[in-house]
Amino acid sequence: MIAVATQDIRIVSVITQVILAAGFLALTVALFRMTGALNRKAAAARREVLGDL
Repeated sequence: MIAVATQDIRIVSVITQVILAAGFLALTVALFRMTGALNRKAAAARREVLGDL
């Protein structure tokens, strides 16, 4: 059983790396989207308090 698993370790390694890379990419996109949304919200609140300058 272990001998068979060691033959497929390359495939498992590649699949793991692809999953990790896709997860990192998704988290990065989410980070930038949330940052943009927070900046828009802050700008709207700033305009409401200070008025349009």
